[in-house]
Amino acid sequence: MPVLISCDGHTVSTLRAVVTAGSPRPPFHSTGCWGLLLRMIHEWTRGEYTISTDPRRLDLDLIHDFLSGSYWAAGRSRERVACSIEHSLPFGLYHPGGQVGFGRVVTDYVVIAYLADVFVLEAHRGKGLGGWLVETALGAPELQKIRVWTLGTRDAHELYRRFGFAEPRPGVWMERLDADSDRP
Repeated sequence: MPVLISCDGHTVSTLRAVVTAGSPRPPFHSTGCWGLLLRMIHEWTRGEYTISTDPRRLDLDLIHDFLSGSYWAAGRSRERVACSIEHSLPFGLYHPGGQVGFGRVVTDYVVIAYLADVFVLEAHRGKGLGGWLVETALGAPELQKIRVWTLGTRDAHELYRRFGFAEPRPGVWMERLDADSDRP
């Protein structure tokens, strides 16, 4: 039985790996958006690892546990993690034992894309999987005509530079930060 939570004021099923075995239904209420995403499902394989954009495969417990302990999403509620994924193109990284990494792209599919929440579990690091996850997201067929890609990082600048990312020119980008948004 799926766990129900609220997202943007609606009751929705979580992304938990997944709703029910073999269920063709998307895990959220936004059937238009998920319908589009389900038509854009892709999978890439490298050795024992697979990257998939199928939102039905995502393990929300694993993603929430990692993100809520990270420096960039510390304390983020399960509901907010689920909502952020629902409004993104997700990239799950899998090993035969289950999900071992994640990343997502927030985009309009034309002008801008924001690469977010990229991680690989500790036990699977050192194998080039983080780079493969970034390379795969940047290379997804539906994201090939994006004009501007952005991301935020405190500690992975060298990884992202390998894929053409650089610090923004001074005076070009601005941000508005609500540091309390993830607090209950």
